[in-house]
Amino acid sequence: MESPGVLEYFPEQARHQGSAIAWYFVAPVLVALCVAFIKPKWTVPSAVLAVIVLWFYSRRRRKLPGATFTIESSNLIVVDAAGHELLSVTLDELEEVTLDTKTIERYQESVSSGGIPEVGFVPGRVGMAIDNSRIELVTAKDVIPLTDFFTSSIDATDWFSKIRRFLRQNGWTPVGERGKSS
Repeated sequence: MESPGVLEYFPEQARHQGSAIAWYFVAPVLVALCVAFIKPKWTVPSAVLAVIVLWFYSRRRRKLPGATFTIESSNLIVVDAAGHELLSVTLDELEEVTLDTKTIERYQESVSSGGIPEVGFVPGRVGMAIDNSRIELVTAKDVIPLTDFFTSSIDATDWFSKIRRFLRQNGWTPVGERGKSS
Protein backbone atom coordinates (compact mmCIF):
# COMPACT_ATOMS: atom_id res chain seq x y z
CA MET A 1 0.00 0.00 0.00
CA GLU A 2 1.06 3.59 -0.56
CA SER A 3 2.49 5.74 2.20
CA PRO A 4 1.11 9.28 2.70
CA GLY A 5 3.99 10.82 0.68
CA VAL A 6 3.67 8.50 -2.34
CA LEU A 7 1.12 8.41 -5.17
CA GLU A 8 1.26 5.87 -7.99
CA TYR A 9 -0.27 7.00 -11.28
CA PHE A 10 -1.92 4.28 -13.38
CA PRO A 11 -3.07 5.82 -16.67
CA GLU A 12 -5.60 4.00 -18.80
CA GLN A 13 -3.74 2.23 -21.58
CA ALA A 14 -4.97 2.29 -25.14
CA ARG A 15 -7.17 -0.70 -25.83
CA HIS A 16 -5.55 -3.33 -28.04
CA GLN A 17 -7.59 -3.99 -31.11
CA GLY A 18 -7.26 -6.19 -34.13
CA SER A 19 -4.21 -8.43 -34.41
CA ALA A 20 -2.73 -7.52 -31.01
CA ILE A 21 -5.53 -9.30 -29.15
CA ALA A 22 -5.32 -12.25 -31.58
CA TRP A 23 -1.94 -13.22 -30.10
CA TYR A 24 -3.71 -14.40 -26.96
CA PHE A 25 -5.38 -17.06 -29.12
CA VAL A 26 -2.71 -17.66 -31.77
CA ALA A 27 0.33 -18.01 -29.48
CA PRO A 28 -0.96 -21.05 -27.52
CA VAL A 29 -1.94 -22.77 -30.79
CA LEU A 30 1.51 -22.13 -32.28
CA VAL A 31 3.20 -23.43 -29.13
CA ALA A 32 0.98 -26.54 -29.20
CA LEU A 33 1.79 -27.17 -32.88
CA CYS A 34 5.54 -26.87 -32.31
CA VAL A 35 5.43 -29.18 -29.30
CA ALA A 36 3.20 -31.67 -31.17
CA PHE A 37 6.04 -32.38 -33.63
CA ILE A 38 8.52 -33.07 -30.83
CA LYS A 39 6.45 -34.63 -28.02
CA PRO A 40 2.78 -35.21 -28.93
CA LYS A 41 1.87 -36.10 -25.32
CA TRP A 42 2.84 -32.57 -24.18
CA THR A 43 0.71 -30.68 -26.73
CA VAL A 44 -2.21 -29.74 -24.46
CA PRO A 45 -0.09 -29.00 -21.36
CA SER A 46 2.18 -26.73 -23.41
CA ALA A 47 -0.80 -24.78 -24.76
CA VAL A 48 -2.17 -24.40 -21.22
CA LEU A 49 1.24 -23.24 -20.02
CA ALA A 50 1.38 -20.66 -22.84
CA VAL A 51 -2.02 -19.29 -21.78
CA ILE A 52 -0.88 -19.05 -18.15
CA VAL A 53 2.35 -17.26 -19.13
CA LEU A 54 0.47 -14.76 -21.30
CA TRP A 55 -2.04 -14.14 -18.51
CA PHE A 56 0.69 -13.51 -15.89
CA TYR A 57 2.61 -11.27 -18.30
CA SER A 58 -0.44 -9.12 -19.11
CA ARG A 59 -1.39 -8.96 -15.43
CA ARG A 60 2.11 -7.87 -14.41
CA ARG A 61 2.17 -5.11 -17.03
CA ARG A 62 -1.02 -3.57 -15.64
CA LYS A 63 0.38 -3.41 -12.12
CA LEU A 64 3.31 -1.14 -12.99
CA PRO A 65 2.49 2.53 -12.38
CA GLY A 66 2.92 4.99 -15.25
CA ALA A 67 4.55 7.43 -12.82
CA THR A 68 5.25 7.60 -9.11
CA PHE A 69 5.00 10.85 -7.14
CA THR A 70 7.09 11.00 -3.96
CA ILE A 71 7.17 13.86 -1.46
CA GLU A 72 10.29 14.01 0.71
CA SER A 73 10.52 17.05 3.03
CA SER A 74 8.73 19.46 0.61
CA ASN A 75 10.57 18.08 -2.44
CA LEU A 76 8.60 16.44 -5.25
CA ILE A 77 10.21 13.59 -7.15
CA VAL A 78 8.36 12.10 -10.12
CA VAL A 79 9.68 8.85 -11.61
CA ASP A 80 8.28 7.17 -14.75
CA ALA A 81 7.49 3.47 -15.19
CA ALA A 82 11.05 2.69 -16.33
CA GLY A 83 12.50 4.30 -13.19
CA HIS A 84 13.78 7.44 -14.93
CA GLU A 85 13.39 10.69 -13.04
CA LEU A 86 10.94 12.99 -14.83
CA LEU A 87 11.02 15.82 -12.31
CA SER A 88 12.75 16.70 -9.05
CA VAL A 89 11.77 20.10 -7.63
CA THR A 90 10.56 21.71 -4.43
CA LEU A 91 6.79 22.03 -4.14
CA ASP A 92 7.15 25.82 -4.56
CA GLU A 93 8.89 25.35 -7.93
CA LEU A 94 5.95 23.33 -9.29
CA GLU A 95 3.64 26.00 -10.68
CA GLU A 96 0.70 24.03 -12.03
CA VAL A 97 -0.68 20.65 -13.02
CA THR A 98 -2.52 20.90 -16.35
CA LEU A 99 -4.35 18.78 -18.90
CA ASP A 100 -3.11 18.71 -22.49
CA THR A 101 -6.19 17.88 -24.56
CA LYS A 102 -6.49 17.08 -28.24
CA THR A 103 -9.63 16.31 -30.21
CA ILE A 104 -9.73 13.46 -32.71
CA GLU A 105 -12.32 13.12 -35.46
CA ARG A 106 -12.03 9.76 -37.18
CA TYR A 107 -12.94 9.34 -40.81
CA GLN A 108 -15.64 6.72 -41.37
CA GLU A 109 -15.86 5.06 -44.76
CA SER A 110 -19.12 4.54 -46.54
CA VAL A 111 -20.77 1.21 -45.74
CA SER A 112 -22.15 0.91 -49.28
CA SER A 113 -18.66 0.35 -50.70
CA GLY A 114 -18.30 -3.00 -48.96
CA GLY A 115 -14.96 -1.92 -47.49
CA ILE A 116 -13.45 -0.84 -50.80
CA PRO A 117 -13.23 2.98 -50.79
CA GLU A 118 -12.73 3.31 -54.58
CA VAL A 119 -16.09 1.65 -55.28
CA GLY A 120 -18.16 3.67 -52.82
CA PHE A 121 -21.03 5.69 -54.26
CA VAL A 122 -21.70 7.49 -51.00
CA PRO A 123 -18.75 9.51 -49.68
CA GLY A 124 -17.42 8.80 -46.22
CA ARG A 125 -17.91 11.19 -43.35
CA VAL A 126 -16.07 12.49 -40.35
CA GLY A 127 -17.13 10.81 -37.14
CA MET A 128 -17.86 12.24 -33.73
CA ALA A 129 -15.20 14.34 -32.03
CA ILE A 130 -13.44 12.49 -29.21
CA ASP A 131 -11.25 14.26 -26.66
CA ASN A 132 -8.03 12.63 -25.48
CA SER A 133 -5.87 14.12 -22.74
CA ARG A 134 -2.63 13.71 -20.83
CA ILE A 135 -1.42 15.29 -17.61
CA GLU A 136 1.45 17.78 -17.59
CA LEU A 137 3.49 19.23 -14.74
CA VAL A 138 4.42 22.90 -15.25
CA THR A 139 7.48 24.56 -13.76
CA ALA A 140 8.94 27.99 -14.58
CA LYS A 141 11.43 26.34 -16.94
CA ASP A 142 9.60 23.40 -18.48
CA VAL A 143 6.36 21.53 -19.15
CA ILE A 144 6.70 17.81 -18.42
CA PRO A 145 4.06 15.36 -19.69
CA LEU A 146 3.61 12.32 -17.45
CA THR A 147 3.13 10.00 -20.43
CA ASP A 148 3.96 10.10 -24.13
CA PHE A 149 0.47 8.89 -25.02
CA PHE A 150 -2.96 10.46 -24.59
CA THR A 151 -5.73 8.67 -22.68
CA SER A 152 -9.47 9.21 -22.54
CA SER A 153 -10.40 12.60 -21.13
CA ILE A 154 -12.47 10.97 -18.39
CA ASP A 155 -9.49 8.97 -17.10
CA ALA A 156 -7.08 11.91 -17.42
CA THR A 157 -9.48 14.25 -15.59
CA ASP A 158 -9.93 11.72 -12.79
CA TRP A 159 -6.16 11.35 -12.32
CA PHE A 160 -5.69 15.11 -12.70
CA SER A 161 -7.88 15.73 -9.66
CA LYS A 162 -6.22 12.87 -7.68
CA ILE A 163 -2.74 14.28 -8.37
CA ARG A 164 -3.74 17.84 -7.44
CA ARG A 165 -5.42 16.60 -4.24
CA PHE A 166 -2.31 14.59 -3.32
CA LEU A 167 -0.03 17.58 -3.92
CA ARG A 168 -2.29 19.92 -1.93
CA GLN A 169 -2.40 17.48 0.99
CA ASN A 170 1.39 17.61 1.05
CA GLY A 171 1.65 21.41 1.08
CA TRP A 172 1.55 22.46 -2.59
CA THR A 173 -0.42 25.49 -3.75
CA PRO A 174 -0.94 26.37 -7.45
CA VAL A 175 0.94 29.52 -8.52
CA GLY A 176 -2.35 31.35 -9.21
CA GLU A 177 -3.47 30.92 -5.60
CA ARG A 178 -0.20 31.83 -3.88
CA GLY A 179 -0.26 35.00 -1.83
CA LYS A 180 -4.06 35.05 -1.63
CA SER A 181 -5.51 34.85 1.87
CA SER A 182 -8.18 32.23 2.43
